[in-house]
Amino acid sequence: MFSESISPKIISKTELDQYLSKGWFRMGQTIFTTNFLNFNNHFYSAIWLRSSLDEFNEDKKLVKFKKAIAGFTIEIRPAFLTDEKEELFDRYKTTVTFEASSSLANLLYGKENYSIYDTYEVVIFDEEKLIACGFFDIGKESAEGISSFYDPDYKKYSLGKLLIYLKMNYCKSIGLKYFYAGYFVPHYPAFDYKLEIGKNTLQYFNYKEEKWFPLPSFIESTTPLEVMYKNLKTMEQKLKIAGIEANFFYYEFYNANLVPEFNQSSELLDYPMFLYLNDLLDSSVNPIIVFDVRLGMFKIIECGTFYKVDSPLLKDQNYTTRILFIENVISISNSVGEIISFLLKLEENTL
Repeated sequence: MFSESISPKIISKTELDQYLSKGWFRMGQTIFTTNFLNFNNHFYSAIWLRSSLDEFNEDKKLVKFKKAIAGFTIEIRPAFLTDEKEELFDRYKTTVTFEASSSLANLLYGKENYSIYDTYEVVIFDEEKLIACGFFDIGKESAEGISSFYDPDYKKYSLGKLLIYLKMNYCKSIGLKYFYAGYFVPHYPAFDYKLEIGKNTLQYFNYKEEKWFPLPSFIESTTPLEVMYKNLKTMEQKLKIAGIEANFFYYEFYNANLVPEFNQSSELLDYPMFLYLNDLLDSSVNPIIVFDVRLGMFKIIECGTFYKVDSPLLKDQNYTTRILFIENVISISNSVGEIISFLLKLEENTL
């Protein structure tokens, strides 16, 4: 699945390591994975990152950052929430371009009032004033950086980057092997700061091969989003030549599996884009064509309606009418010609 979440009642340090190694991450008390994101009605790839702590050392940037805050106090300790941290988080949120969590309590605990994770915090004080805080979870051999935030008045100290450096430094000091920083997003610069921290240690997760590779080997044109788009646009052109009407859509509800109330139900569609075959069959939801990057195959899928949304279907934009689930895969092939031949026969049989 391209997006998935679970809500375990308990998770061991070894289990956390295993999930992180497969491109999963913590959200509240759930743990999830996704390969796609939608910011301001634009779709992007989520590329998961980690650092090899064996290769991490205090570089010139970290020395410079620590020197700049020599008069401040740094503490690393088990995490706990306070009103002071919530207020600092609220101030920080006013300065970011992405949608942050509604509160620290929601960020760490979700709908629960307890934690199944071993969470630590880095806090920085200017005398008695809290000016920065960052949370991270510790597994058996790895850690994940959950959040870093700071007082906007202290922006010149690069506290956000410093917090990540301090987390990594601490994790290496206790013998951990990997630090997972979440994802970066090509063409969406809000997360690019992660690419500058411990640069020579960074690895990215290749979804198709399910392996980690050094970041310099990353090629944007091979991400699932780019591969899907290229193949579906080629298919759209060939369908038009064959006289088969289809519309390209981005799918608004590609991440519906991340909603706990939904993901226990049917096999929800989690492709971020598809071709909608107009008037091919007499049904409320016509078949769609997707490109499965895992198999390198086109699929013709019959979908059902999991939930109908009171929203128009916007041509050449986003499909927003229904949350879809997969009823049946009626054809699969890596050949554009074979898919078109199948559709022409299907069309003949429905006339």
